[in-house]
Amino acid sequence: MSRENTVYAIYYSYVLHRIFSVITGRIDKVLTFCLLLLGSSVMASIGNPLFTGLCIATIAAVQNAFKFGAEGESSRVQALRYVALYTNVEDYDDKELLSQHSSIQKHDSTVWSSLETIAEYRTDMVLKGDSNIKMTTLEKALGFFC
Repeated sequence: MSRENTVYAIYYSYVLHRIFSVITGRIDKVLTFCLLLLGSSVMASIGNPLFTGLCIATIAAVQNAFKFGAEGESSRVQALRYVALYTNVEDYDDKELLSQHSSIQKHDSTVWSSLETIAEYRTDMVLKGDSNIKMTTLEKALGFFC
């Protein structure tokens, strides 16, 4: 792997983990807001308590099962590792750089594949100044929220 490819892979990994951190953090905040709002409606006796209770239980189950907050924080820490390596890329020779990249990759978590094209597009725009990647409407919308 050439040095340019390694630098590209490092920056791509940084962008991928950063946008995953952002989207999962936002999902966690929205779910928490919904829980607070629905909990307040129960206290104020607004709406059907059975339906509201089912919504609260469902949201709490989704939050507990997918752990968006924990995933977002883990990905944020990993993004910080990658950006630190990218910032100091000139301090390493090719072999050390590849070794550092490999050691950081060992801690990678699984990110959504739908974010990969967005991360590749953003990496191309920063490192190459242009990109020939065509994103779908869904990817563009998802990229807007990241």
